[in-house]
Amino acid sequence: MDILEKKQTIEAVKTIVKGRWFLIGTILSQAIIITFFLEGVSVASLRQLSVIAFIGYAYNFAYWFYLRRSPEKISDWGLKTVKAMQFFVDLVSISVILFLSGTTDKTIAVLYFISLSVCISLYGKKGVIVAAFCTSLFFSALVFLEFYGFLPDPPIRGGIDFISAKNNQNQLIKQLIVFNNFIIAAVLFLVFMGNLFRRREKGLIDQRNDLVKKTKLLTDQSVELTETKNWLHEALVKSDAARIDLQGTKEQLERTNFDLREKIEELEKMTRLTTGRELRMVELKKQIEKLKDQDG
Repeated sequence: MDILEKKQTIEAVKTIVKGRWFLIGTILSQAIIITFFLEGVSVASLRQLSVIAFIGYAYNFAYWFYLRRSPEKISDWGLKTVKAMQFFVDLVSISVILFLSGTTDKTIAVLYFISLSVCISLYGKKGVIVAAFCTSLFFSALVFLEFYGFLPDPPIRGGIDFISAKNNQNQLIKQLIVFNNFIIAAVLFLVFMGNLFRRREKGLIDQRNDLVKKTKLLTDQSVELTETKNWLHEALVKSDAARIDLQGTKEQLERTNFDLREKIEELEKMTRLTTGRELRMVELKKQIEKLKDQDG
């Protein structure tokens, strides 16, 4: 069981535990009202229901105390055990209340359907089918116990608010058929609703995964854009540096050209001076030779 599945199971069981606090209190309150204000109603004694309520609160508190720890500290085996007990203990408790009421013809039997709704949230459709079979088995066993007279005498005052199945084959068959038909209808309804909610949950998970993918894509694109921006920034910095170097080279070339022009001008000036002097010397030589010829 991975950590995500474990967290989901813990949250589901915590929700059921919270609902059970209210359910136990409701049953106990109704028992008090029936005991002190209503006559002719078959119900387990207030003392018996108080014991059952105390036991229910005790194991409910044990669940809460066990599940309040961090998921990492809860073992897979322990969590699976707590998960399995959510239905079985409730099934036994409801059956015990019916047994102590002295009859199976009580509206408290509707609590079996609440247990089935707990199963669909924890175990899925296979789990609720198994739970429905166990519920049918427990209730049918109670009906047969009532038929053969093994249930305690109904603790009632005044009239009788139920039809006993004791030695009453017609009532036995009626209760078995009606209850099991309702169980089948409840299972079909819960399976349909479970599939509906799971499809919706799957759609939400797909949307979440799609959103995660798009977020990852946007993150990758953002990273790529950041890298491109950094590359462009570096390229611009290098371009500015190259432009500055080029400007420096250009200025240096201009200075070199200027120096070269000055030197060329000096050379040309010197060349002109030298050429003029040599021409003058040639003329002087010619004049000297001419004078020599005249003297000779």
